[in-house]
Amino acid sequence: MYHKILFLLIIIICLLFLINCSDKKPELKNDKLSILATTTIIADVVNTICGDIADVESLLPPGASPHSFEAIPNDVIKIAQADIIFINGGGLERSLDKLINKPDVKFKTISLSEKIDFLHTTNSEHSDAHDDDLIDPHVWMDPNNVIIWVNTIERILCAKDSAHCDHYKENADIYRGKLKELDIWITEQLKSINESNRKIVTDHRMLGYFGSHYGLEQAGTIVPGFSSLAEPSAREIAQLEDEIKKLNIKAILVGINMNQALAERIAQDRSIKLIRFYTGSLSEKGGPADTYLKYMQFNTLAIVEALK
Repeated sequence: MYHKILFLLIIIICLLFLINCSDKKPELKNDKLSILATTTIIADVVNTICGDIADVESLLPPGASPHSFEAIPNDVIKIAQADIIFINGGGLERSLDKLINKPDVKFKTISLSEKIDFLHTTNSEHSDAHDDDLIDPHVWMDPNNVIIWVNTIERILCAKDSAHCDHYKENADIYRGKLKELDIWITEQLKSINESNRKIVTDHRMLGYFGSHYGLEQAGTIVPGFSSLAEPSAREIAQLEDEIKKLNIKAILVGINMNQALAERIAQDRSIKLIRFYTGSLSEKGGPADTYLKYMQFNTLAIVEALK
């Protein structure tokens, strides 16, 4: 009888232990913030501030154009699971509008450029344009705008993860200093360019902020507007070639990941140089422009080469 009672007590204790264990929530293997950035450029800036405190991923891979990127099912999952989504704004991510403007996603989506004074074009240049087509979204081409990004990223991270706020603030302060040094370096590099040569021709209109801040003029583009998706007409190409001759343009800057066939043809027609530079994406890891700072240094030297 004693053995039966003891056996029943052991069974009851085991059952109570199993019930208690089942009520406990499993510990998370990773309690870091999950942060998604739309471009590699934004991801690098955010990651510089986060360090290893958060998991930061770029939605677009290196080399992808934010103007034409098409999300796949796995990207939809990443968007749904992210704690914070940092976007450029200004119409750059229009191809992702249907995903990031959904009610269950929009509340965690932060536009980094909302406090930046956008440059605009006019309706006369784009008679059939949407409002966003009239905004130049390439704000990162001026490091001072990226400082505004850093301020926003720091504020959002501290609000979302106050326990690590001091870490974010320290990294943000260091990075702001590096961006100010970059601004000074770019200014010094461009001092070698004569005033008569400070006119740029690119594949599409993306150096507005760079030119406005550093005293250069975007004299023409192969593709009209701020998106690389548009196609120029024969008349527009002829007008551009005439402008290149008239202004004595010495080179065309074309994105490394862009189709260069048309730019090569124009360069051959006018016997000018074709200079490659990075546009909406960093290079692959280990490449010459795999951080924002190196991206801007590479592009500055490319612009100097084009304007010599």
